[in-house]
Amino acid sequence: MSINTIISDAISRFKKRAPGHFECLDESHCEWYAWPQVWSDTTCGRGGYGGQSLTVAQTVVVGIDGWWLVYINGSFRYLLEHPSSEFFESMSAWKLPGGYRSNLSRHFDYGEGDL
Repeated sequence: MSINTIISDAISRFKKRAPGHFECLDESHCEWYAWPQVWSDTTCGRGGYGGQSLTVAQTVVVGIDGWWLVYINGSFRYLLEHPSSEFFESMSAWKLPGGYRSNLSRHFDYGEGDL
């Protein structure tokens, strides 16, 4: 999935959460970061069935007006509203959790958000 497709998806998700709030929202309102992230298995942090093999997947984080959407390997994983500094520290280290709520709460106190 291309960066443009991910940013378009993020904008669409944001508009659904705040209908009428940003009708003219476009790519120029977004802040985004992308990096390859190494995972210990083929689920890329999602859990479930997967092979025990180091796997590299593209992580993309899109920020819009205090909301941050996380995509891993082209799939939307979770959204955070006004995350804590721990989120930004993890992001600056290029290492975010995959998206299990138990994984998020066990390892990170990211602030308000949902999956």
